[in-house]
Amino acid sequence: CASCLRAILTAISALLPKKGKQPVNPCKSGHFVCFFTLNIVKLKDKDKQNKVSRWQKIAEVAAKQSGRDIIPKIENIIDISNLEFNEYDKILVLYENEERVSIKDEIEKIKNSNKENLEIGIIIGPEGGLDDTEIEKLKLKSNVSVVTLGKRILRTETVALVVSGILMYELGDLN
Repeated sequence: CASCLRAILTAISALLPKKGKQPVNPCKSGHFVCFFTLNIVKLKDKDKQNKVSRWQKIAEVAAKQSGRDIIPKIENIIDISNLEFNEYDKILVLYENEERVSIKDEIEKIKNSNKENLEIGIIIGPEGGLDDTEIEKLKLKSNVSVVTLGKRILRTETVALVVSGILMYELGDLN
């Protein structure tokens, strides 16, 4: 039953290319339990460690402020090829140039899967979107669906919060 579904959401977001910053703020108050950052820009290892540490502190403070039981874990900055795709039941790739498959279509499939606990990853591209070659590689993974949110293009900083809200509502987690 759809009201029995419980989804564990993981945001997989690209660094903002111009600033090397991560849009943690919108995700810290969403329903995410884990947060990976894709390495789109070139950063030194020390800079990566400092950023992850800072983002974890931001996530902890925000989780406490919003009364969350779970503090999102900010994982290390990774290359998309190092992502463990098999750890997820479904990965939704938000792509502004997708024309056929909507997020609504995929949510219906998730609801009809008859699984009670799902691990869902959400890949969010950088400003300007993901590269077409990256999208084609992602489409080859069996648990990946490239989806559109419709004609509206959302900012990298806000799309995670919007999608987590949509999933929470559709999967019955806003009771």
